Amino acid sequence: MLQEEYSIFLRTYNTVLRNIGIFITLSLATLAYSRYYRGKDKTSHSKIYNLGTILVSALFLSIAFTINNKLINDVKDMSENEISSKDIYKYDIWCKLPYLSMICILILFIFNIYTFVKFLF
Repeated sequence: MLQEEYSIFLRTYNTVLRNIGIFITLSLATLAYSRYYRGKDKTSHSKIYNLGTILVSALFLSIAFTINNKLINDVKDMSENEISSKDIYKYDIWCKLPYLSMICILILFIFNIYTFVKFLF
């Protein structure tokens, strides 16, 4: 693989990873914002607002999950098709990081579901 192609790959990879981080941050911020309405008063407006913010938080995590899954597929396709055997060591770390972020997203999604169930009951 040429140095220019590697540079383009790294720029794209970093941009996609940054976007995943932004959606995870938005999810956590929305979930923290929903905490303000949890347990305040038992009006239907407060309950609907809390439920809505929890669902929006789950939506942001779903978007991060989808982007991360696409990144994993793209890196896997590129590593199978375009990388020579002598350059494979450069891509080892790039193949592992999306899986770690996927685990983080799934853990956060479990906490989000727990918050949703705890709110309902």
